[in-house]
Amino acid sequence: MSLMLFLIPAAIGGALTGYYGDFNVEKLTQYNKDNYVRYATQMKNEDIIKEALHQYGLNYENQDNLNVDIEGNEILFLKNDDGNFDLVFNKDFTREYIENFANDLFEYYKTIVQERTYQKVMDYIKKEELDYKEEITNDSDVILTLTLD
Repeated sequence: MSLMLFLIPAAIGGALTGYYGDFNVEKLTQYNKDNYVRYATQMKNEDIIKEALHQYGLNYENQDNLNVDIEGNEILFLKNDDGNFDLVFNKDFTREYIENFANDLFEYYKTIVQERTYQKVMDYIKKEELDYKEEITNDSDVILTLTLD
C-alpha cells in the first residue's frame, strides 16, 4: 500500500489580499495617516518575512516595527488584529510599485514556507525510517510516495 503526499503551496496561495485603505491609526500614532496606504497580506511569520526581505536583497530595521527603507521611502510591516502583517507604504510609492513589491516579496515568502514544510516532512520520514519515492514536477511541486506496510 502506498500513500502520496503533494507538497505544493496551496495553503498559502491566497496570501496577498491587496486591500488598499485605512489602517489602525493607534499603531501609527507617530505618522500622519493621510500620507500612508496599507496593503493587507496573510503573511504571519515575522522570521520568514525577514528571510524573504534578505533574499529580496533588502536590509530591514526592527525597532518598534519591522521596516525597510528604499531610496529614502519607508515601508512598514504592521501586525493587524488578525495576526497578519500589513505593508504600509508612504504615498510616494505608485500603486504599480506597491503591487509588484508585495507580489515579489510574497513569492520569496511562499518559497521559504515551501522549503521549511518539505524539510519538516523529510525529517519525519527519515526519523520514522519510511520508504519513499520523490518526484519533482515541471512546476517545481514535490510529490512524495510513501510505501506503508
